[in-house]
Amino acid sequence: MNSSIEISNSIQLLFREKGRKEQLISHINERKENFDAFLSFSLLSDEPLAWRAAWVLRSCINKNDQRISERAIEITKAIAGKEDGHQRELIKNLEHIKLEESYEGYLFDACMNIWEDLSKIPSTRITAFKAMNRIAKKYPELKQDLILLTEDHYTESLTSGIAATLKKEIKKLI
Repeated sequence: MNSSIEISNSIQLLFREKGRKEQLISHINERKENFDAFLSFSLLSDEPLAWRAAWVLRSCINKNDQRISERAIEITKAIAGKEDGHQRELIKNLEHIKLEESYEGYLFDACMNIWEDLSKIPSTRITAFKAMNRIAKKYPELKQDLILLTEDHYTESLTSGIAATLKKEIKKLI
């Protein structure tokens, strides 16, 4: 199952048949080639099911997973230009690994662009903020920038649940 058509068909089946996710996860984890094909599919811009592939992959990823680490910059650069939910899933897939310093700037910038785009859905924006917060923990000089990004202008469009999550993230900053 390495072609885009096979992956697309598997994802479609996933949402039609109960219990299919575990079977698909087992297949993806069976061989590195399967994982790589699914990951490549999840990075596509012109594939409507790519965000779902990213969502499924999250269940396959272990902490500091080398399969993600070795393609972290590719994943990070793929975030820009994707639909909101797709961006959210790609960022979440990067949560599981320790990014190299040289990639953290790319991720921070991508997440900053998402957070500042008030037309983005709140769940994607808060996922981006959380990623920036994790990076800011390593680089205290970024904390003040993040605090500035929590002004009313940026938070008015958030739902009450997302706003509560943001407050927890801000407490982590201080």
